[in-house]
Amino acid sequence: PTNSVINVQMGKLENVQINNIDIYNVLGKPMYSAAHFQINTSSNFQIDLSSHPSGIYFLHVRTGNGTVVRKIIKE
Repeated sequence: PTNSVINVQMGKLENVQINNIDIYNVLGKPMYSAAHFQINTSSNFQIDLSSHPSGIYFLHVRTGNGTVVRKIIKE
């Protein structure tokens, strides 16, 4: 759960090309999008959701190797 900022931890990935990072609400409406950036070392980054209402969101991280989806609960 978060009130405003989520921390995305990419683990021990190196030299991974991220195609897209998207956040959708439960109705499938896009709420956030970032595209085409490179992770050169283990990376963590933050996404600010403070301007979005409370609810359940889904984080989609797409790379050339596949997609990872995680649920986010904003209080």
